[in-house]
Amino acid sequence: MATDPLEEDHPEESQPRSSGGQPGNPGTHLLRAIARFPVMIVVITMLGSFGALVAALSQPNTYTSVGLLLVRMGARERQTPETAVTPGLESRGSHVAAGDELLMLSNPALQRRVAAEVGAARILSPYDPSEKDDATTATHVRWVHLLQAWLMHTLHGPPPNLEAVPTDALTSGAIAAIANGAYISAQRNSNTIIVSYTAHNPELSRDVATAYVRVLQQRHREFYETDSSHSFVSERLDAAILDAETVRKDLLAMRRDDGVHDLEGSQQALVDENRDIVTQLHRDAIELESLAARSLVIEGQLRDETPWLEASADKSPPADDSNVPHGEDVERTDNNSDTARNYETLASLLNERQDVLGELAALERLFVKTSEQYRREVDPLKDRLASIDERIARQLEFADRSVPGSLPTPLLQPGRQVNSIYTELVIEQLENARQREALRTSITARTAVLEANRTELARLAALGPAHARLDRELAEKERYVAELEIAHTRSATLHLIDSDERMGSLLVTQEPFLPTDKDGPNRAKTLLMGLFGGAGLGLAMALARQLLDSRIRYPEDAERILGLRVIGVVPEQRSWRRAGKRLRSQMSRRS
Repeated sequence: MATDPLEEDHPEESQPRSSGGQPGNPGTHLLRAIARFPVMIVVITMLGSFGALVAALSQPNTYTSVGLLLVRMGARERQTPETAVTPGLESRGSHVAAGDELLMLSNPALQRRVAAEVGAARILSPYDPSEKDDATTATHVRWVHLLQAWLMHTLHGPPPNLEAVPTDALTSGAIAAIANGAYISAQRNSNTIIVSYTAHNPELSRDVATAYVRVLQQRHREFYETDSSHSFVSERLDAAILDAETVRKDLLAMRRDDGVHDLEGSQQALVDENRDIVTQLHRDAIELESLAARSLVIEGQLRDETPWLEASADKSPPADDSNVPHGEDVERTDNNSDTARNYETLASLLNERQDVLGELAALERLFVKTSEQYRREVDPLKDRLASIDERIARQLEFADRSVPGSLPTPLLQPGRQVNSIYTELVIEQLENARQREALRTSITARTAVLEANRTELARLAALGPAHARLDRELAEKERYVAELEIAHTRSATLHLIDSDERMGSLLVTQEPFLPTDKDGPNRAKTLLMGLFGGAGLGLAMALARQLLDSRIRYPEDAERILGLRVIGVVPEQRSWRRAGKRLRSQMSRRS
């Protein structure tokens, strides 16, 4: 069998090899691929552009409405359970920022509230591009809208009948739509919260954003609501007032039963009174000793004095019985025994009078002169004193006025007169005895009062712990009531602020607006992406076919594979290509 001389000289090159496997310039391969497959590249590019156009038209227009909330934290936000009953104890932690508020407001239950407020059916209403078309809408725009509606109907199917959907499923779908379209974030380095919602309808986006802002404000007020704190403080205040009143009643009952309304005051008054009594007892003891010493002196003087003096003949008046009264109190006698008896009677009257005066003085020290008991004790003594004075006056009626200090004439013996010094000493001694008796009575009474006061002090000291315990408990209860009253006033003020929406800490600085320009989709961008994507894909497929083609199509490939220089190139004829295809098909059938 004859062999090809080319195969003999180059046996290793007898089989053609892929041009992709040989080294070459990538740019050359790309240009050759573009030259070989221009139709394919154009077709793929057009397909990519068409697909981008379909994708752009199948996406509904979107509108975004944005609202802004300013977070300004006050006393309500810093209130803790402790501060509710302890005024002045504020939270010392870091100030609550918008980020913390955002975490608190990130609650899925809020989306359910928004869905209930706006309406689940409205949120899930299908997009209709021709909904707002009218006679003023351009014809090409209406055609585009109709095409867009047909594409959406074809790709996504007919819109569901929302009236036939169960309420729970409808609400769940609305919540999912809100979760996908809502965006809540905190502005960086600011206490501002951004609330936005994207929907296919500008009115719907505004209404949902407005509802979301309103729900966030309600959530903030509910989270920091002070109504429970106010109720709690009110209940605690009523209970504290009841406890304090109970302790006060117990204390008053104890004071009433013990007969003490002011324990400390009573004790201090008794101590002061005892101090005064001791001082007065000391003075009375000194005065009593002084009177006792004076009594001893008087007794010595009385022993030295003679009660009778000899009367001179020229000065002794004759006895005259014409003026002598006859009665039961005054008796005339001419003997020494009767004179002595009359003197003893006068001395007894004087002594009795001094005793009555001493009793009166003692009563004045013990009782108040205006008291009823003083009058009951004094009136009999005054009557008795008046009777004694009358009897003494009748004894002294016929006294010898020529001799000072002399005794009544009936008491004189003929030729004798009473020693006036002796009489004065006797009267002084009687007064001394009366004063000593009055002092002894006063000392006895004061000593009794002192002992009674000491007994009362001991009783008050025994009652002291119980009274002090109730006093301390009442003071603590009243202090706690005062603190709760302050807390109650504070919580009532915060509750009043809570009831006014204008006083909220979450303020709307920008109401969600009605968007006039659509937010998306960017159809021009989609078309450009489809165009360039299709062109790139077409070039990639053309280059792949070029690199994977194993036939020798270019002189450079022949020279590189055969190692020979190309002398000439015969232009390709289409008839040759068809003949070659027929020949290859026949050979394949024979084989």
